[in-house]
Amino acid sequence: MGLCGLGRRSVIKQVILKFRILGYNDYLVGYRDRVHGLGERISYFKISDIASVEGETIELNDGSLIPIHRIVEVRDSRGELVWRRW
Repeated sequence: MGLCGLGRRSVIKQVILKFRILGYNDYLVGYRDRVHGLGERISYFKISDIASVEGETIELNDGSLIPIHRIVEVRDSRGELVWRRW
């Protein structure tokens, strides 16, 4: 199934689920992270850090919850950009 016609959040979710299925565990997912006193920055987690993807939220193995709408990019294991939201 292609990604055309899906909403923005659906596309993000499909990209992440596809990379998990393909076993791209070292790929990095970048998200907008609000840091107290510093504003926003891009933080990263590995695909292998994902415990589950439910609804509009990604749960990481450490219990952290990342809202899907904060995901902005995915990088391969060399740090090369493979997908960007904006």
